[in-house]
Amino acid sequence: MAELPGESNVSEQTSIIWKIVKRIAELEGVSPTDLGPLHTVDPEALEQLFQPISRSERAWGQVVFDYCGYRITVHANDDIEVTPTDDIEVTQTDD
Repeated sequence: MAELPGESNVSEQTSIIWKIVKRIAELEGVSPTDLGPLHTVDPEALEQLFQPISRSERAWGQVVFDYCGYRITVHANDDIEVTPTDDIEVTQTDD
């Protein structure tokens, strides 16, 4: 298996990082190994945060970060949203 940007020692089929990098590579029409390093989030911490818990499921939680021009949202239920950052509407709030 080729080493992916920021990949930890997690099997390819279950790796959250692998799923993210693979999806972005497909959207960009490139090989996953052509993408830049994943510096915006600690890959090992992300894998640990969302690894299965015995006898129970995570009820809630998400991690949001930007990578290679996409906003990545990883949900506790293993859903991964990938949205081009160009499509994200920025709003300001008054403090």
